Amino acid sequence: MKSSCILVSSHLNSLEKEEIALKTLTSLKESGLPIILVGNFPINTSLQEIADYTLHVKENPKVNRFMVIQNGGKRKTLPDHGFAHLHQISKGFYLCEALDYTYVYHFNYDVNIDKENLTKFLYKGLSNDFTWFSWGDDGINLTLFSLPTKEFLNNIPPLLSFYRKNIDLPGITPDWYAERFIKRAFEINDVKFPPPFDGNIVYSLDWNSWEN
Repeated sequence: MKSSCILVSSHLNSLEKEEIALKTLTSLKESGLPIILVGNFPINTSLQEIADYTLHVKENPKVNRFMVIQNGGKRKTLPDHGFAHLHQISKGFYLCEALDYTYVYHFNYDVNIDKENLTKFLYKGLSNDFTWFSWGDDGINLTLFSLPTKEFLNNIPPLLSFYRKNIDLPGITPDWYAERFIKRAFEINDVKFPPPFDGNIVYSLDWNSWEN
């Protein structure tokens, strides 16, 4: 059995996003871990050359939900892309499992993490524990987390039909997003996870581009 790998999820529908993904992959390559890049747009050759494996997920499913983003006092109401993101991440985890990787570090393509925090994050995964960043008061940040492959696959894909049909999970807080959904899904299945990782996540992509 192999051990750990890096899974990078993406939505590369512009040259700007491809350039950001290239910088992210180049930085992650220094870790020495194999990289699996998954995305719902065709993956160009420069990214394929850096990644060890790539997966083009043609589906980009929509759900009848919306989300509100607030940044610097500004608010935006956008379509909820959380289901599509979890759908894509799940496809990536299935590929990781097929390749015999038992532990996965997941990164969104536009996460910008410095070397010190990246080293700490990767080191915490050596214990095979669930490592996560908080999202608000009751969510798991989907852009950066790590856990055993089967722990994700046993708990998240089986409950995605609730999200797709816009049905509340038992006990979930009102007006939930994907970050709350995934945390509640783990809680329902009695998954034990430690306190969140102590650190901030910085994004390379301006928030005004998130709606695309």
